[in-house]
Amino acid sequence: FMRVGHTRCSVDAKFGRLKQKFRNSDVDNMDDVMRVVSDSCAANIAVRRQSWQWYKWDAFLDVLFKAIKGIHSIQHFRATKEKPGSLFVKPACSAEETELELLR
Repeated sequence: FMRVGHTRCSVDAKFGRLKQKFRNSDVDNMDDVMRVVSDSCAANIAVRRQSWQWYKWDAFLDVLFKAIKGIHSIQHFRATKEKPGSLFVKPACSAEETELELLR
């Protein structure tokens, strides 16, 4: 355990700022990740490794699937092989299940 008064350090603070910035940003590719890291704190510097390949999944999936409105309030998801393209959702365990059609 750390001594009283010594439980926080600058690394934790910088990582906390990065997490806050990341949560409130749209990150779809590596350039977005680097921007979020660099903008989160003056001491954070993004370094890119050239061997990484990043796919723009949002552009690919938007053609095939509809967006789910209010996805942050949904806690239970269920899919079945009997109804491909459908998703069954509930905002709470005791709530009634709703079927959403995902395919465009």
